Amino acid sequence: MRIHDNSISLVCVLVGVALAASGCSKGEDVRLENRGRLCVFPSDPGGSQVAVDTTPRDYVANEALFASVLFPGCFSGSCTTDRRVSCTVEQRGNSFVVNATASYHATGDTSCTTDCAILAGGCGTPAVPAGTFTFEYAGESVDLVVPSTVPPPCAGMVFGQ
Repeated sequence: MRIHDNSISLVCVLVGVALAASGCSKGEDVRLENRGRLCVFPSDPGGSQVAVDTTPRDYVANEALFASVLFPGCFSGSCTTDRRVSCTVEQRGNSFVVNATASYHATGDTSCTTDCAILAGGCGTPAVPAGTFTFEYAGESVDLVVPSTVPPPCAGMVFGQ
């Protein structure tokens, strides 16, 4: 989903050629919401492999968990700038609802480097007692039993969503 900043576009139209040199007419700001893949870890795993990590982890009662989100796509470092991800998690009984937003500026350049920058981030939960918990993200859900030693439970798709 692409959302254009209409106020910036309007300024560009009104001011026209005078602002074209400042970059106002080139590129676009892009915002993505609740897309990609969510995986739940006992702590922040860092890195970009979180969506494909199957190493069993210890999920311990009365400790916080980490909801890690990987947005779909591979972004050229030279043609996308200002990449950001924000995340919130809201507890509703034994469910955690995760919402995440990613944004970046597509420069509009036609000649881009072939590197692959990703959009990933996450957020923590409060301490989670023993029990079964559901994590909801992007219309999908996954359950986690605490305590347990299992591969990180994931919901959603790595690519194509």
